[in-house]
Amino acid sequence: KAYTAFSDLRLKQNIELVGRDERTQLPLYEFEYIGGTGKRFLGVMAQDVEKRYPEMVFTMPDGYKAVNYAGLGIEMLEV
Repeated sequence: KAYTAFSDLRLKQNIELVGRDERTQLPLYEFEYIGGTGKRFLGVMAQDVEKRYPEMVFTMPDGYKAVNYAGLGIEMLEV
């Protein structure tokens, strides 16, 4: 089963660029979700993924974008 996560830039705050994924060359960020618990995560932005791997991005019914992390071979981690 594909692992997808809400990865839309518009859902995140306190975003910090921390590196690149070696295999995909996508930028990796640490961030918090707006209105979330304050936990920080490491992952990608859907808008970046969409430019390079559009088939790995889905627009959800609410209009926000989600990324197929499994398809990219990247894990979203809590940091």
